[in-house]
Amino acid sequence: MNKHIWGLTPSGKIDTAKGKEVFRKHNENVLRVAKEKGREVLVYRVGDGWERLCGFLGKQAPLDGEGKEKGFPRSDDWREWKEEHKGCAWDECLVK
Repeated sequence: MNKHIWGLTPSGKIDTAKGKEVFRKHNENVLRVAKEKGREVLVYRVGDGWERLCGFLGKQAPLDGEGKEKGFPRSDDWREWKEEHKGCAWDECLVK
């Protein structure tokens, strides 16, 4: 699938320029179709935090055990998970 989306250069390497163009066109199509159907789309960046995301969804930000708003996660959870699970039996399969 990666080869289909990204394409290959004549030397057989992944063509990142083509991949970026496919990604951009896909996003444009999503926005166009949503507009045609009268649907809202949230273009969201993780750095935007809870306010925009929860506002769009019509939900309250998650609360901690004391009823205070949880801070928005700002880390690479996958990287942290791998670090925490180093040495586990499945480590060789997941971290490569």
